Amino acid sequence: GKSRTVAACVVLLDRLLTARKDPRRITLLCQTNAAVDAVLHTLLARHGWDDFARLGSFKSVDPALLHRTVSLMSTRQAAAAELTEALARRPPELRQSLQAAVDSGVLPPRTVVWKRRRLI
Repeated sequence: GKSRTVAACVVLLDRLLTARKDPRRITLLCQTNAAVDAVLHTLLARHGWDDFARLGSFKSVDPALLHRTVSLMSTRQAAAAELTEALARRPPELRQSLQAAVDSGVLPPRTVVWKRRRLI
């Protein structure tokens, strides 16, 4: 119930802001990382809405959202090290594709990514 309600509110607010050509962003704050992830999954699954970047530690993010997570570490190298460490605890089928993205420099996303998204 709560995640669905918040997700629907985010989509509605996005539509209102877009209609007014308002560039402001929406900040989603929850008591737990799991609650943030639940809202983001609902946005993706029920609304097909993906204009978000998830800020936080790779260690506490749902594996399905790792590719949309922007680390708050001070350097990109530190963020890549944290992501690699988080991937080591994931199943091989998930780890391989994401590790290849880390090795090629695609992940972790650069900090500027969140500045282009409506929801952070």
